[in-house]
Amino acid sequence: ESIIYRLGSGREVSARVYGVENEAGHFTVTVVDYDGVDADETANAIDYAADNFRQRSDVTSDEVGGYEGMDTQMLQMTNPDDSRSYVAIVHPPTNSGILRLFIAEGRAPPDGIVPGLFQQSLSLRDQDGIRVRYNRDLDGNSFRVIPSSGGEPLRSRIR
Repeated sequence: ESIIYRLGSGREVSARVYGVENEAGHFTVTVVDYDGVDADETANAIDYAADNFRQRSDVTSDEVGGYEGMDTQMLQMTNPDDSRSYVAIVHPPTNSGILRLFIAEGRAPPDGIVPGLFQQSLSLRDQDGIRVRYNRDLDGNSFRVIPSSGGEPLRSRIR
C-alpha cells in the first residue's frame, strides 16, 4: 500500500507499507523514501519515527542498536488494547546509496507470542541482491561487509 509519510519538519514524502495479518498478529514493514531529503532531516529520521511510537504506546524497552551495522532504534511496547509491539527502525548510512528508512513492526495479541523474531528479521539487499551489512574498523570508520563466493567477508571502504 502506498502512503504519505510526514517527516519531522512536516514535509510529506512517499512511503510503502508491506504487511500481513493472521492469528499470530499484525506484521508490517514501512519503507520511507528519503530521496531528495536534506541531510539534517535525514539525520533525525530514526528519532522522529521512534517518537511517533513512544507517543502511541507504553514503551517497555527503548534501545539504540546497530542492526547489520546500521543505525537502529529497537522498541518494545504494550499498546492500549494490551497487545504487544516490537519495532525496529533502521536507517542505512547515507553513503550506502539506500535513501530509505525501514520500520518493521510486529504486533501480537495480549495472549500471543511476542513478535521479537519479526523485529529482528529484517534483511536488506542492494540492487544486485547482495545483503547490505556494515561494520566499523578500530578508528570508527564504517565499511560495507560484502561476502565473497568463498564465504569470507571482503571489506569495501565506503566513503
